[in-house]
Amino acid sequence: MKTVLNCERLNRVLAQMERMGLSQMILSSPYTIDYLTGVWIKPFERMYVLYLRTGEIPVLFYGSVNGSITVQGAETVSCGPMDRPVRMLADRLSPGTVGVDREWSARFLLPLMEYRPDVRLVQGAEAVELVRMVKDPEEQERMRQASRMDDGVFERAFQSITGEETELQLSNRMGHFFEEAIGTHMGVSMVAFGANAANPHHAPGHEKPARGGCILIDSGKALNKYMSDMTRTVFFQEVSQRHRELYQIVREANQAGIETIRPGIDAVEVDRAARKVIEEAGYGPFFVHRVGHGIGREGHEYPSIGGFAGVTLEPGMCFTVEPGIYLSGEVGIRIEDVVLVTKTGVEVLNHYRKDLQVIG
Repeated sequence: MKTVLNCERLNRVLAQMERMGLSQMILSSPYTIDYLTGVWIKPFERMYVLYLRTGEIPVLFYGSVNGSITVQGAETVSCGPMDRPVRMLADRLSPGTVGVDREWSARFLLPLMEYRPDVRLVQGAEAVELVRMVKDPEEQERMRQASRMDDGVFERAFQSITGEETELQLSNRMGHFFEEAIGTHMGVSMVAFGANAANPHHAPGHEKPARGGCILIDSGKALNKYMSDMTRTVFFQEVSQRHRELYQIVREANQAGIETIRPGIDAVEVDRAARKVIEEAGYGPFFVHRVGHGIGREGHEYPSIGGFAGVTLEPGMCFTVEPGIYLSGEVGIRIEDVVLVTKTGVEVLNHYRKDLQVIG
């Protein structure tokens, strides 16, 4: 494998490290390493890190089982089955403070601390998270393409429902739709019928849709390494007046969150705007999660859009807006879109319809 180091992105990470007082950094997220080097590896239990030090070229440590890797602009170190990769990394470190990201396993972190007691390891994740959260024009276009793919798969999925399929069968069907769009198998999607949708993270099972029940689908897959993510809730054959009202509340909350988005505000304001709609309707305790999360190379990445976010929105940021109401034993309704912060406001990347649908 031969790739080229992305120097522009690396320089932005180094600048963030400098602001944080870091001259060394250990990056272990395969997504981050791919973002900087163009090398994609699933390391499993092997050590796989990119070591950054100010004024020197990066060093990529990887398992020899992954073959020969060359990165123009970086040094690569192949670690064989008889090597001690943590010790090899430890020998490269300078005394003092070293930043690490959030993903590095204790199986490597603890031995490194034993090898180098003169090194102080600190949380340095924001050095790369603040860079990755702002997408460049090429990344933004890939996010648009991924969301357009999601729109098409959702339309096919809802049109295909007959009432004879189980949650798992519909989830697998969506997997085939994604496979046709992407060219590779992409696994299951979240599908929940009726009361099952009251669990925001329901795993699809063998339930079939019931007349008057909801059908909630939450799914997103990677296209050209960038993720989509969307949720829509429809009703099967009929819908009660109560559920119509609940749906309208969630739709207004989704819109309120989106309309709040603009550069310069704290991300928590998006959560507050959507949550206020649900609280004022009397369902505040039933909106049980944050309003959204960052998205890009990964389905969930920095920042969190909710709670005490403490992150100022900037043009180029992508995240979800996904308020919901979940009534145990009865119904779950969620509407989710991926949005892009622009210079003047917001661009909604999903275009699949959000009006109330009764299908079947």
